[in-house]
Amino acid sequence: MGPEPIVTRDAQFLERIDGPGALARNAVVLTAPRSLAAERYRLVQFRLEQICRRDALKTIAVASALPGEGRTTTAMNLALTAARAGDRRVALVEADLRRPRLERLLGLPEGPGIADLSGGEVEMERCVRRVVRPPLWVVTAGRRAGGAEVELDVARLRALLALLRSRFDVVYVDVPPVLSSADAVAVVAAVDGIVLVARPRRSTFASMEQAASMLSGARVLGCVLNDSLGLLTGAELGRPPRGG
Repeated sequence: MGPEPIVTRDAQFLERIDGPGALARNAVVLTAPRSLAAERYRLVQFRLEQICRRDALKTIAVASALPGEGRTTTAMNLALTAARAGDRRVALVEADLRRPRLERLLGLPEGPGIADLSGGEVEMERCVRRVVRPPLWVVTAGRRAGGAEVELDVARLRALLALLRSRFDVVYVDVPPVLSSADAVAVVAAVDGIVLVARPRRSTFASMEQAASMLSGARVLGCVLNDSLGLLTGAELGRPPRGG
């Protein structure tokens, strides 16, 4: 028998990946599992898992006010950390169609995803790909992503999230930057809770306050301060100070 494939086809979902490429270095929970950054992702994931188990939450959006605050990297590492634990089925969805990065970060070949689903070109099940080590199911932005003409079909995304909710224990959703995409608010309305990502010297109180205002009514579970990677729970986070 040959070696176990790194990525394979799941019985319920259709896409097969035959030859994954190299992981990006910032997938630190796999590339540097003993690093301080990986340990902090594990701590953040542990605290999120406690909240999700307590309150029966399944779909978690990872959001930021602005581009460049580490949102995609955070969503990826949290999902990988949850998948490595091995006791829950975990999915990761890339809903940012303007700046898709997940295939490159995970070393995956190009495949169908949210943009192709939005265009009516594929069925939902064909968008879901399984990474075996760790066991993580991934829905990327897709082949048509990255172009200005691509629009998110919110109804089809909601249907996809409903499908994933029925088959997985936790679903992380990487959403577009809140202040630069109308899609972000629509995506957030379809999930159980939000983790906000901020980065020192990049994020400001004003941008965080504006993002929080746009997400009014959604459940904010906490804030990850990128480059320090600590999680403040919703009770500790509250809202950014007004006038700060």
